[in-house]
Amino acid sequence: SDTYERDLDQKTEVERQELSLQLRRRLRYGRPDAFVLRREKAECLADLPPKNEITIPSELSSEQREAHVSFVNAIRDTSEKPHHFQLLHYLKQLYLHPFLAQGENICDDTQTWISSSPKLKSVIDVLKDIRRKDEKVLIFALTQRMQDVLQKVLGDVFDLSIDIINGNPQSKRAGNTSYRQNIIDQFSAMEGFNILILSPRVAGVGLTITAANNVIHYERWWNPAKEAQATDRVYRIGQTKTVNVYYPISKDPQGQFTSFDEKLAGLLEEKKRIAKDFLTPSATMTLSDDEFIQSFANQSTTARTSPSSAGIVINSLEQALRLDGHQFEALIAVLYDKQGYNVILGPRTRDRGIDITAISKNELIVIQCKHTSTDNSLSNDAIEDLEEGGAFYRREVFPRSMSHFLPSRKAWTNGRFDAETKVLAARLGVELGENRELSALLNLHRPSLADIAKMEAQRAKSRDKIAELCRALHP
Repeated sequence: SDTYERDLDQKTEVERQELSLQLRRRLRYGRPDAFVLRREKAECLADLPPKNEITIPSELSSEQREAHVSFVNAIRDTSEKPHHFQLLHYLKQLYLHPFLAQGENICDDTQTWISSSPKLKSVIDVLKDIRRKDEKVLIFALTQRMQDVLQKVLGDVFDLSIDIINGNPQSKRAGNTSYRQNIIDQFSAMEGFNILILSPRVAGVGLTITAANNVIHYERWWNPAKEAQATDRVYRIGQTKTVNVYYPISKDPQGQFTSFDEKLAGLLEEKKRIAKDFLTPSATMTLSDDEFIQSFANQSTTARTSPSSAGIVINSLEQALRLDGHQFEALIAVLYDKQGYNVILGPRTRDRGIDITAISKNELIVIQCKHTSTDNSLSNDAIEDLEEGGAFYRREVFPRSMSHFLPSRKAWTNGRFDAETKVLAARLGVELGENRELSALLNLHRPSLADIAKMEAQRAKSRDKIAELCRALHP
């Protein structure tokens, strides 16, 4: 009825609770003759052992803390609405391991990876306790890079050959059901301590791994129901041991701000509470990515980076290699900004081939970026984009006040352009920027991930916004 549907968002929490109680009484909730029945596994399966949920606390390293504060300041200082996917990706990587955000390759120096991440070190300490009890453990991580880091580091520390079950179509680890079951059978058959790494995306249903009674959610999923399904691979019929579920959470060592891990844990707990008490409406039932990111900017904190710190610095081609395409565009924009240009980073889609517009008093440059994750030479796509896009922008985007500019055109890559592209570029007057020049600029200007995050937050949403910004620069 309208009594329970109308204007709930306008009600106070006390009024909401009262309406909830009224609705419960009318539905006879909790009574044998109720119109609504809710059954939970822990209540119905009396033979299940106890389940403990345990936080693994750790403190952010000084490097992670500096990068976090730089990131928050970047969001706070920009007037533009941030692109939440990019910013969430950055924060998530930073908290998983600072080397992931920095773009480091997985190398043989296991101790460096451990010493650079207090969270990883604290998880290893817990794993040592599990080993002393001769128990098995499942570790869940969403991203393949984090899975690979855990496989390499933990394999070295515990002298184990650790398998991964994930959904990578390029790897036999994704495999078919029989291959996946073979991994589980081998894991279960091994006497004593063992580790298995899984993606919760492929481990949600259909797997029984009751040989393990410990679960570590190293990389948490936004959906607590999916996380619970992953835990249920061990907490199910056939489990005889107490199940321990661990959640690694990094905190600010100075206690000046709420960390990404703490905010995410709080969000998941609120979602669990709502799911458990589904008849109680809540104003915080949903939280968008934008609101989650903006909550960092709204933090009441005096935390600041030291004058000499810029957070995690991108000063090598190897690090640039690990950026995604949009991050690479923002990186090039930052480099032009540090050279004194007024920079406009274009929209992610429908940019008509122009990723960046760089403007100085006497110069206008339109830029196309081609990021590569391999050593292969790039073809002439960037030249064609610039040829068409440059003409379009001069005709349709740039205001008349800039008609005296003849735009220069430049294509950037973190790799190399092939010989045919270089010939075409020379003929059309397009300048090329390749890995050597990029390496020199990275060493000279030392852009940080916080710089990239700030530039990303200022990205123009449309070509109309680019035109507006250009008019502001050249009225």
